[in-house]
Amino acid sequence: MNFVRTFTLGIILLATTIAAQSKDYSVVSWNVENWGSSDPAQIAVQLRDHFDQIDIFGLSEVNRDSDFALYADYASRDEDGTYHVIAGTTGNNIKLGIIFKENKFELLDTFELTDLQFGSGGRAPLVANFRDKENDQQFLFVVNHLHRGNEKKRLSQAIGLREWARMQSLPIIAVGDYNFDYDVDLNVGNVAFDAFVDQGIFEWLMPETLVATNWSDTKPADGQNDYNSVLDFIFVSGADIDGVSTIFVRDNDFPDDEYTSDHRPVVALLTVDGSEVLGDLDNFTPLRPADRSRELAVFSMQPRTVQSGVKNLPFDQKLEFDNSRIVETFSTDQMQTIQSQLNDLKNQIQNLQNAQ
Repeated sequence: MNFVRTFTLGIILLATTIAAQSKDYSVVSWNVENWGSSDPAQIAVQLRDHFDQIDIFGLSEVNRDSDFALYADYASRDEDGTYHVIAGTTGNNIKLGIIFKENKFELLDTFELTDLQFGSGGRAPLVANFRDKENDQQFLFVVNHLHRGNEKKRLSQAIGLREWARMQSLPIIAVGDYNFDYDVDLNVGNVAFDAFVDQGIFEWLMPETLVATNWSDTKPADGQNDYNSVLDFIFVSGADIDGVSTIFVRDNDFPDDEYTSDHRPVVALLTVDGSEVLGDLDNFTPLRPADRSRELAVFSMQPRTVQSGVKNLPFDQKLEFDNSRIVETFSTDQMQTIQSQLNDLKNQIQNLQNAQ
């Protein structure tokens, strides 16, 4: 009898733990910087190989809508569901985007805060209103990329976003590249950072260990990072939010090269309903032994529609890969060799079928 009671209690405790963990939301903020010096193929493979069971990705500096589709497709591989894409419309060739688990969240609304763009080169904050399909919890998810070269515009964006958040009744998760120049050694940010966290509207989910999130080597080009600062953040707003975050450092991520991003991802695990965070961040960032980046070009030789469920919201445009990606990854001679090998394989398969 005692065994039965103990076993039953164990099942109840296990079910309670699983239910509680289901309220944890795993979030990634990453400036993938594929508009100029990173390869979308490499970024896509890293989304597949370096992250597991991420609920929402907030991405910045994405060049093309087809790249969003590529990222959603590869992030979905080895996962328990596909991702939907919300592609921002501002920022020219450095757009914002959200990729989220469609089996976990219902998208109730999405919009851009165009009043906070401040010029055609700026990015309007991209907002999504999600509902948790399991428990009906609603929250707002915001991706930001504040101005880099114009301090006044950056300050105006920070104040404007803070005041917008003040008027919201739902919990807010706000991620992105804020260009707040938070100095790791001095523990101070720039004036826009001070304004953003002023009055306690937003709270920084400050990682326990701070390291530089951006690589820059121009002053001079000596193989050393010019700045030891944090540009990428995850902020929250709302009395019931609890969370932890980490700056995701991977082997050989800095210095970056022509294939990789010059930003490190920031990963967070949080709840928005007042419950305690029970999960472990390490479970969401496996470091697999090898990237398989070159395989992507082979997959991309024949354009194909993205997995079902991936679409560009709110504009409802179906996204497809484009042929140009093969040029970005392989030379013409390499592609001809690969094509010849694929043709030989196709002929072998056809011969086997005919022999049956």
